[in-house]
Amino acid sequence: MSVAHSHIGPWTLTDVLALPEDPAQRVELVGGQLMMSHAPGLPHQRASHRLHNLLEQSATTAAADVEVFEAINIIVPDGLLIPDLVLVDAAAAEQATAST
Repeated sequence: MSVAHSHIGPWTLTDVLALPEDPAQRVELVGGQLMMSHAPGLPHQRASHRLHNLLEQSATTAAADVEVFEAINIIVPDGLLIPDLVLVDAAAAEQATAST
């Protein structure tokens, strides 16, 4: 189910993070604009999960000090994105906050 949001002016990171979670939607912020898309379907999730496993196995084999995350908030200069997969330096991941 999609949710309509009435808002005046450009959206901010604070505005987006204050929205209620909606597991049926992926909500991102690009240049002050709210971008909403449907949550990925099963084939997409299956492929993403398999790639996640392969990346983790490769990182372990290479002794790389990284972590693999799925669909986390990534703050960028003009907003907030939620990529399917992110490979993050383990020390940086440990310093990240829970809300961002």
